[in-house]
Amino acid sequence: ADGYAHEGKTITQMMEEDHPDSFQGYFHNVEHAETLGAEYTRLVSARIVGTITPAAMADIPTTPQQKREWLVRIFDAIRDFTNVTNRPRSNRVNTVQHENTHVVRVRQMKGAATELVAHKILNLAINAQTGNVGMPAWVHRKSWTYKRFPTFAERMEHILHGLRVNKSIAHTFISVDPSRRWVANPQSELKSNMTGNDEKKSLINDGREARQNQ
Repeated sequence: ADGYAHEGKTITQMMEEDHPDSFQGYFHNVEHAETLGAEYTRLVSARIVGTITPAAMADIPTTPQQKREWLVRIFDAIRDFTNVTNRPRSNRVNTVQHENTHVVRVRQMKGAATELVAHKILNLAINAQTGNVGMPAWVHRKSWTYKRFPTFAERMEHILHGLRVNKSIAHTFISVDPSRRWVANPQSELKSNMTGNDEKKSLINDGREARQNQ
């Protein structure tokens, strides 16, 4: 393109350049940005994919029936509320305890919504077992880890356990994407974020004073 100063550069070369404070025009348009962004993300997965053994992928479901069996188990795990560990929330005024908000919202999910979540979880689990983690390379490395499992079934057993006992896990799949929520109402989100930070700071200070007065 006319005036394009980055012709021939790979996305890796672009990311290695140090121009944090000035717009460089690396991408022609949003499609170009998304294409190269996806390519850069695949580089992270490629390093993991190369370490996955064929044996670890041998039991990954491939037929519709095999996938359906796992989907049913995921669905049932989401709908299992017998041993939930989420703490109930308390009313600060009268200390009445109410069911945890995440538990309530997961409990209220329609069957079709739960099935959609089950399909997404299964797809992500299959990708994770093959090493395709889908984590962008610019994500802070300490914010996530990858664990190899000798079989897909073993990975799934841990996933199912988490879905049964902690409904916040299932809740993440029906939560609003923070970036979408931000652009939908930036003023409200800014105020909410600042209020949340102030409340957190206040709770920390209250706790510090309480410890000092003990």
